Amino acid sequence: MINSTDFVSVYRQIFNIMIRPNLWLPYIRVKGSLRNAIKALVFYIILMLLVMTLGSISVNLLKDISSTTLADLLINPTLAMHIVGSFVTFVIMSVVFVPIFLLIARGADAALTLKRVFMVYLYAYSEIFLVKSIELFIFSLMSIFVLTNIVNMVFSGAVILGTTLTCGLLQIVLFFKTFKTVLDIPYLTIVVAGGIGGGISMFVLSLLEKIGF
Repeated sequence: MINSTDFVSVYRQIFNIMIRPNLWLPYIRVKGSLRNAIKALVFYIILMLLVMTLGSISVNLLKDISSTTLADLLINPTLAMHIVGSFVTFVIMSVVFVPIFLLIARGADAALTLKRVFMVYLYAYSEIFLVKSIELFIFSLMSIFVLTNIVNMVFSGAVILGTTLTCGLLQIVLFFKTFKTVLDIPYLTIVVAGGIGGGISMFVLSLLEKIGF
């Protein structure tokens, strides 16, 4: 077990989980709380928005635009699209994924409660938003490098593609590993419950997109 973890903030715990999940996730299983999960989620949402804003300002200031409004300066459409997509997915999965996961996972652990599953879900999404912040930072950096001719567009595109694939895979691994370790239920249950819950959530997302939501 980890020493002196009571003195480590929940924000640092989330960062440590991304670096050393096998060491820190067992601590969350024992000491995790819904209150701390909410605190971590809010913190990393703010961090993600801050990274987007700073990146947008940096990119937009380098563009040759004669008249730029404050909104245009603060919000870059490409970066904002990533944020909006993340938020919509988070909301839909909160409503759809969590109860479906609980319903299926109770077959492996009848003592599971909605509160505990939701707590783990918030911890997992805090990790996702941290990874998303890093991804947005790299996107912004590559855009700045292209606009200042430090790198060419092909290299920048390759870096962005590699970042997208790496961060996407990392988010999936952290999400499932967090549920497996903190809830301490079999991987097969995690995969089945997560697959069904995630699949239905994606179906709802696509349905909302088709009706123009």
